[in-house]
Amino acid sequence: MRPLKLKLTGFAGIASGRGKAEIEIDFTGVTPEAQIVALSGPNGTGKTTIMDNMHPYRVMPSRAASPTPGSFSYYEHIVGSEGAKELDWEHEGTQYRSVLKFRSTAKTRKQECYLFVLANGQATAWSDKASGMLSDGKADTYDKAIETILGKPEVFFTAQFSAQGKQPIGKMTAGEVKTLLGQMLGMEKISTLGAKAQAVVKELKPHLNAAHDTIAKLQAQAGNEDVAQLVQDLEQKSLDNKEQQKALAAQRDQALGALSVAKREFEQQEQSRMVRESVLKQVRDAQGIHSGKRRQIQERHADQGVTLVEQIQEAARSVQGAQRKINETTERITSQEALAAKSGLIESADVQLRELMLKRKTAQEQVAERQPAVAKLDAIRTAINELQQHLSGVKTSGEHIAKALEVAQSTSKLLGEVPCHGTDMAGRCKLLAQANAASREVPAIEAKLVVARKSFKDGRANLSAKQTELGDLMQKDEEAKRFTAELLVLEQSIGQCHSRLAERSYVEAAIKELPTLREQLAVALEELARSKENETRLQASFSGMQVQQRQELQQFDGECAGELKRLNDQLNSLPAVVGETDLAAAKAALEHVDRLVVQAKDDEARLAQAIREALSKSERAVQAKNDLHIARERVNALSEEMAQWTLLAKALGTDGIIAMQIDDAGPAISLIANQLLDDCYGGRFQLTLVTQAQTATGIQKESFLIQVEDTQRGESKLLDSMSGGEKVWINECLVRAIALHMAQTADTKFETLFSDESDGALDPERKRQYMVMKRSVLERGGYSREYLITQTPELLNLCDAVIDIGSI
Repeated sequence: MRPLKLKLTGFAGIASGRGKAEIEIDFTGVTPEAQIVALSGPNGTGKTTIMDNMHPYRVMPSRAASPTPGSFSYYEHIVGSEGAKELDWEHEGTQYRSVLKFRSTAKTRKQECYLFVLANGQATAWSDKASGMLSDGKADTYDKAIETILGKPEVFFTAQFSAQGKQPIGKMTAGEVKTLLGQMLGMEKISTLGAKAQAVVKELKPHLNAAHDTIAKLQAQAGNEDVAQLVQDLEQKSLDNKEQQKALAAQRDQALGALSVAKREFEQQEQSRMVRESVLKQVRDAQGIHSGKRRQIQERHADQGVTLVEQIQEAARSVQGAQRKINETTERITSQEALAAKSGLIESADVQLRELMLKRKTAQEQVAERQPAVAKLDAIRTAINELQQHLSGVKTSGEHIAKALEVAQSTSKLLGEVPCHGTDMAGRCKLLAQANAASREVPAIEAKLVVARKSFKDGRANLSAKQTELGDLMQKDEEAKRFTAELLVLEQSIGQCHSRLAERSYVEAAIKELPTLREQLAVALEELARSKENETRLQASFSGMQVQQRQELQQFDGECAGELKRLNDQLNSLPAVVGETDLAAAKAALEHVDRLVVQAKDDEARLAQAIREALSKSERAVQAKNDLHIARERVNALSEEMAQWTLLAKALGTDGIIAMQIDDAGPAISLIANQLLDDCYGGRFQLTLVTQAQTATGIQKESFLIQVEDTQRGESKLLDSMSGGEKVWINECLVRAIALHMAQTADTKFETLFSDESDGALDPERKRQYMVMKRSVLERGGYSREYLITQTPELLNLCDAVIDIGSI
């Protein structure tokens, strides 16, 4: 893309800085051979507004949160109710004209956007041959047209256009960089194909699920095909049921006969039943009287045992109390004896403490003696670093002075070689004028070179002295560290001695208390013996009472048993009778047989129905097996189809070909950036793009880190950790490396680069190297021109052409 003409109407940046409602610039008037062209003018004259509109995208990048039309509104930068932008530009041999018109009222805002193709003096509305899309004045149509020709705006404003305040590459997330590189490498087509393959998979999935559901249903049916054994079992149960019904018919006849006999005997034996009922009543009364008297005896026995049980419990508590006292006293004696045993250790610790205190004092004196040298160490290191940096700067300056002297001497030699020397043309010869000027500069440059060499020599001598002093200080620092370590060990030993001595009062108290504790233990042992003796005596009394009570109950139970035996013998001597119970039992037996007959008939009907259902299931299972085979073949076909489309979608997705292309782009971009750094800064800095990082759990994850190695200082750090100026030129080299990589690999080729005051944080020397980098980028990428804005007069002098905005 190359800007040809720009006309802005109603823009606030122009109206405020220039007091004009309209400005027009013809970039074709710039010398064609000029590679670096600067937009010059004081602050506030509209330079950034002009550069922000030297491209066809519908956004001003230095004023937008992100370089996309959706995040920007022109109405905030238009003065009055109307504004317009008209840009003629060329790309890959075709000339275009972008026309943007803005109108706003109190209620509405209207924007018309057109793209025309210029050919043979005619402007024709742009149209896309592939899709038939025509530039119709709508903003979204215009944006699609520009992206069709130039690609995504994110790529353009990252690689080709360095706007003020744009986000540095190092601040982007891994996902943002991955998306950007994918767009830069033209991965949209591959991504679109991957999305289509994924859509086919999505379309096939419901059909596969339905086929799986069909198989599940058919498997449930086909699993019931082997029912021949079931039918045979059911038929056998039907035969058994018929035999059972015959047996039940015979049982019913017997039950009817038994019921008839029971009814006849019940009517004939009424008197016998009355006698038997009388004897049975006497048996029940005797059992009730005996139970009452036995309960009274048991209650009396319980009352007798309550007092004795309480005495036994009290004796047991006395035993437990005495035993507890013995245990507590024994534990106390053990602990106090352990304390008393430490008496010798405490005396030894007292002697050891005095020795350690003397050693600690000696170590402290040694550390204090070396402390001034340790305190001076950091200052010496800082001074050495400053001297090294100074020597590096002096060396670089001397090399530049030597190169300048060589150029001046070579130019001054032309005084005797130019043909116009000593003729009338000598006053008009520019080459002779340059030779004279160089001849006058040679003495001054030689003097500077002598000063630089002397400064370098003095600096090296000072550095050598400082390094010698550093070695002496480091030796004393090591000695101080050794004595400090010894002091730490001594402090720990002193602390242990203090801990032992702190127990002295407890040890003395333990020795004093031990005789008393031993006397208490003896008393507790005597109390335990008395309590156990009392408990044993009470237990013996309780056991004797229980024996007497059991004998009394046994005697009473024997007397009751004799009375009940007499009544039972009398009952047994009576003739047997058929009572109501026997009659009821006969009726119940008949009813039970009748129920079994009904149940057998129900079982017969149920078995017949089960046989019919089993035969039907057998027929359905055979059919389901055939259908299951067909369904499985369909599932296999669908699964194979889905697997192929899924593999294709993954290969065309962000983790497939796209990820491989992006991973390959990282080393290529790093190589180009390092070549630019080598061209401009002599290979001091080398950067590496890290796209994979390992988490604490050992898992690799996507990342984007810029690791920079400083070969001069022998350091390696992340870009974010570097100084402001270093960040600027390394980031610019990285941005231009992306532009060069895009120029080498992308389908879309750009002719022009843009940068807006991206040199602000650089020192004068870095700014000159910055211009060297720009020319290297133009040469390596095949670019024809770069437009830039800078506030540095030295850089303006290094540009091939300057457009003075203030004079337009």
